[in-house]
This record gives sequence, structure tokens and C-alpha cells, in this order.
Amino acid sequence: HDEVMAQRALDRRLASELNRFHEAVAKLTNELSSVQKHDSEITEHARETQQNLESALLESEKNSSLVAEYHDLYEMQRRRLEAQVLELVREKDAWQRAAHDLAAKVAEEQSLKSAKRIQLC
Repeated sequence: HDEVMAQRALDRRLASELNRFHEAVAKLTNELSSVQKHDSEITEHARETQQNLESALLESEKNSSLVAEYHDLYEMQRRRLEAQVLELVREKDAWQRAAHDLAAKVAEEQSLKSAKRIQLC
């Protein structure tokens, strides 16, 4: 009888230990499931972020290319305008010389003394 009682006590203890082990495994399984779910969410978020970064990088490259093209156009326009200004200055100087030479010739032929004095000043 004592042996049966000892066996029952041992069985109860083993059942209690098995129950605690089962609860610990269930708890660890729940925690693992939670970690896997969190990992899945983080992985998806990382994928979305990577896609956003890739599209932002592509857009940035396009914008950079566009800015470079605008800069090239600006430089071409600036050089063209500088050449035009230089040509206009040359033309203005040529017209000034021609007008001055013509005025001097008219003054000389017409014997305009006041014009000669103005020319000397």
C-alpha cells in the first residue's frame, strides 16, 4: 500500500512537472509566435522603406540630370548673350567712330570753328 501511495505521489509530481513544462512550452511558443510576427512586420516595413529609398534615389538621379541639362543650357545662353553684347559694343564703337569722323569732316569742310574747338576739348 505504501508503495502504491508513493507511486501516486510520484505520478502527481510528474504530472505537475509535465503540466508546468507544457505551460512553459506553450508560453515559449506564444513568445516565438509574437517574435515571428514582429519580425515579419519589421521585414515588410524594411522592404517598403527600401523601395521608397530606391524610388527616391531614381527621382534624385533624374532631378540631378535635369539640373545638369538646365545648367548646360544656361551656360550656352550666357555665352551666346556675352558674344552678342561684345558684338553690340563693337558695332556701337564703330558707329561712334564713324559719326565722329563724319562730324569732323563736315566741320572741316564747312569751316566750323566752334565745332573744331569742341573737338579739341
